[in-house]
Amino acid sequence: DAALALQSAYDPQIDPLTMGELHYLRAQALRRLQQYDAAYGEVEQAIQLAGALKHEAAVGRYMDEKELILFHSGGKAGVH
Repeated sequence: DAALALQSAYDPQIDPLTMGELHYLRAQALRRLQQYDAAYGEVEQAIQLAGALKHEAAVGRYMDEKELILFHSGGKAGVH
């Protein structure tokens, strides 16, 4: 969890694309644990980081994960 602290506390030696990948991997793990809201938050962070870098391939993969999370949660993840 330390590697995924708030963005302002990110280690400057870890590039944003790597941080996005870490959020993506964590989202996958949380989805598999059926922790859909947490998974949704992680994948949203991954999408933001990849989007800021205009890395379309990563954004596409992360959006696919977001769709899986929404499917498995019955469309309720991230809705409060």
